[in-house]
Amino acid sequence: MKASFVDKDAKSKTTGYSELTINEIQGNAENGTVTYMMQIMDAKYKPILDEPLIMKVQIKNGSVSFDPSTQLGKVLKGMTVTGDNMIIPSNISIGDIIKDYSLTTSLGAIKTVTLFSNVKASGKETLIISNKPIECIIIENDIVTKIIGFEQKMHQKAWYGRGIGIVKSENYDKEGKLVATHQLTEIINY
Repeated sequence: MKASFVDKDAKSKTTGYSELTINEIQGNAENGTVTYMMQIMDAKYKPILDEPLIMKVQIKNGSVSFDPSTQLGKVLKGMTVTGDNMIIPSNISIGDIIKDYSLTTSLGAIKTVTLFSNVKASGKETLIISNKPIECIIIENDIVTKIIGFEQKMHQKAWYGRGIGIVKSENYDKEGKLVATHQLTEIINY
């Protein structure tokens, strides 16, 4: 599977692109590991990183576990990423609460801590991508990021498709104003 995404700001201006390609699938849809690479590009489609990020998703009894250390990889030389796994249960339903999780990135003396709280399944929606309907569960959460004494609060709404992962996300500032979107635009060999 290959997927293309576009990132836009609050005024729908394109700020970047990304492409995700599955490299390897070990196991099956109930128990296994999916390894993929992601290339991140600027608004002119020029790669930002020297090489794509290699990331993994674990599947255990149908539940999907996103490990932050493999999700972000090492974006910058010397960066470390640690934290809790975000787990989406296989039988998730609207109204279900997902365990809070955190992410810590360190680069030299600079440490950023991000807490994802009030994580819940808030709805379902079918999104049409590449003329294909994708059934999605909507997961919302609050985000608090702390870096060098500063704190930023946001709210995120994300659409996850089974067998795909994130299909769309919207980030809102603390006043509830949309600040950024990330959306799947094309999916090949799904």
